[in-house]
Amino acid sequence: MKGDIPTGPGFESIVVGKPVRITDNAAIMLIADALLQTRATPLPAQLTEAGSEAVPQKPARRKYRNTPTDGYASAKEAKRAGELALLEMAGKITDLREQVRFPLIVNDVLVCNYDADFVYNENGEKVVEDVKSVATRKNRAYRIKCKLLRACYGITIRET
Repeated sequence: MKGDIPTGPGFESIVVGKPVRITDNAAIMLIADALLQTRATPLPAQLTEAGSEAVPQKPARRKYRNTPTDGYASAKEAKRAGELALLEMAGKITDLREQVRFPLIVNDVLVCNYDADFVYNENGEKVVEDVKSVATRKNRAYRIKCKLLRACYGITIRET
């Protein structure tokens, strides 16, 4: 159907079925307008004109199907944060900190960072704790970061 194919500046190089990178803003707006006229559902807000109503986006499915809860990455992590807060109030642990970053440096080169869920003192010893599911514990990148943390800082992660 010839009438369905947009025409105008920036459309000369479009071949149906082949991806094309378009960098001209005017061409992008023409394409957005053409799609808005032919689609039953509107485009995301970032492709429509400024000030138009935002289209609610369906949240992306998470790799390990965890559900963010109360600002934590998972319900399990939120529950553990509550437990640790109670332990700190009871005086069993001290200096509770969350999301502590450890730079993992080898031969003066920053390899990566390890972000611990919780760091606290228990019986005078520093504890680095991470809340992990069984599937996440098997993650190769996580296992390597655990080994690097042990090699760089002498810290073994407590997994809960």
